[in-house]
Amino acid sequence: MGRAYKALLISDRDYLMLQHQSYAACDDDVVRTCVRRRYAELAALARELSGADAERLDDFFRHGMALNVAAALDVDDISIVCSWVADELRGGRG
Repeated sequence: MGRAYKALLISDRDYLMLQHQSYAACDDDVVRTCVRRRYAELAALARELSGADAERLDDFFRHGMALNVAAALDVDDISIVCSWVADELRGGRG
């Protein structure tokens, strides 16, 4: 499922950026209510389909959020030890 999600992030950047925009717009009560509801439904669906326990699902969603951020930044990884992080801090890329 993770590989399929990575492929989706690469193939449909508009979907990814819409997802980020929805989180950014959560200062609005109406938007926040809708986004929270849809996230809860997504978590419930993942639990139902996978049968995974809460800890494993939390890890899955944390990893997915990291993939989202990396894809939005157009990098392969967001780990602190990535070479692009050091490059950015030296003023290299960007």
